[in-house]
Parts: sequence; C-alpha cells; structure tokens
Amino acid sequence: MPCPALPELYNGFISLGCGWHQPIYNLVGDDPDHGGCYLRIAEFSGALLLPGENALVIHKPRLLKEYRIKVGVNESRELVWLDGEAQIEPERLADHIVMILMNLISRANEGKVEKPPL
Repeated sequence: MPCPALPELYNGFISLGCGWHQPIYNLVGDDPDHGGCYLRIAEFSGALLLPGENALVIHKPRLLKEYRIKVGVNESRELVWLDGEAQIEPERLADHIVMILMNLISRANEGKVEKPPL
C-alpha cells in the first residue's frame, strides 16, 4: 500500500515529487507478487499540488523522469540507499534528491524541458 505523498518541490513550471511505495507493510525488499519497495522521485513539467492543498490545476503535469531509490545494505551490513547501481549513505540521501532537483532546474533553464501548455 503506497504511503501518502511527501511534499513536492517546485521552481517555475517544473516540479519534483517524492513518495514512499511499500506494497507489503512489513517488507522493504522486493516481492515477486507485489513489486518492490522504494522511494519514488519523479520529475514533472507542470505544477503538482501539495497534499491537502486546495487549488485548480488546468493541465495534468507531464512526467519527465522517475527514480526508484531502494533500501539496501553494503558490505559492512550498514543501511544504504540504491539508485540503480549507485550506493547512497543515509546522511547523503537528501543531498542526492536536491541534486536531482538542481539538475532538473538546470535543464529547464537551458530550454531542455518543454513547458506545459497554458
């Protein structure tokens, strides 16, 4: 069962959404029948509403890219986050997410992200 969405980050016409996906409440690994457990980071062109925010969105935001950061352990049996093959220490996870946002902002400023229709 997915957990409620975490706050979104936005800048101009782009947004970054964060949410925790855990189909089985007591399992943080992969399950062949129900899928995996991961932190979903998604880049959007368009505005995302914050949980509980009352607003009108005329155009649905367009998903640009999605990251699935999973829980893992390293060789020392310490908790790490896995973004593909890259291992991220727990204290660096927030920095990693902010760098995803900064990269999205940079691409938008360079005109590499299509703006949503008006």
